[in-house]
Amino acid sequence: MKRHSSRSLMSNKKSHLARQCSTIEVDFSYYQQIIPVMIYCSAGTKTVTTWLFLGTAQVGRLAQWVAQSCPPGVAVIPGAPHWFANEDGSDIPEFIVRYTATMVDELTRRYGQPASIIAESQAAGGVAVYLQKVRDSVGQLILLQPLGLTTHEYTRSFAPYSELQHRVNHNFLHQIPSLFTDFRLLFNHAFLIRTIKPGTGKARAQYEAGLVCSILPSVKELFLDGTSIHIVSGEYDSLFPPDKIGSNLDAAGMRNIPIYIVPKTPHSPLSTRAGRRLLERAFMIANKELPFRKDH
Repeated sequence: MKRHSSRSLMSNKKSHLARQCSTIEVDFSYYQQIIPVMIYCSAGTKTVTTWLFLGTAQVGRLAQWVAQSCPPGVAVIPGAPHWFANEDGSDIPEFIVRYTATMVDELTRRYGQPASIIAESQAAGGVAVYLQKVRDSVGQLILLQPLGLTTHEYTRSFAPYSELQHRVNHNFLHQIPSLFTDFRLLFNHAFLIRTIKPGTGKARAQYEAGLVCSILPSVKELFLDGTSIHIVSGEYDSLFPPDKIGSNLDAAGMRNIPIYIVPKTPHSPLSTRAGRRLLERAFMIANKELPFRKDH
């Protein structure tokens, strides 16, 4: 696997952390519910050219930390609050797409079309499906450790949620050394347990609804339409392994979509140190600092 050398777009990370990011409050209307959402925009410019959609439970302080680590011109959209969806998970795809549409409409109204959209983990499906439906112009789509390109890893299991738990535990083994040095990783795990309540029937149903939804058809349609698509994955990502993503893309006729693999990195929240390595790679792609090539 080849390493790419480039100056870090986040080398001035400390100065970003010391500055306050701006916020946009959006009301997400879902049937009879009005759900307030806070979008965080990185400091340093009044113009937003990149939209970063975060995965599940990456809200509040976690989303703010990500925004503080971003270069200027990035709007960070928190993960969709799927705990407001039906307890049986039956409306999860609709919920995610409608949430994405609300955020896109608000950001487009304020800033126009972005140069790049980065969709992380569970957000990848909502973004891909939404762009497929509306055919909005976007400079490039970067899928970061995405859910939905390795669906068969879960659908072949009798219990997809149990398979996820097994993979989460395996992924956690790669995170253990960081638990002693990265407070944000500990905070993320505690927040996830408190917010999602893993192991409950509701969490199991909602997660399984997402795990079995393939985004390959949506990604392929965007790819055939000429959308510039890139994928960033961690080498040790046990949830959505990059080699499986690559083989699925090849089988679906999308061999030319490049996958950039970040060495020795597990599936990680973007607010953590490991997550920032993934995020840095995504911003290097967005700023065309990496060659168009595959690592798998």
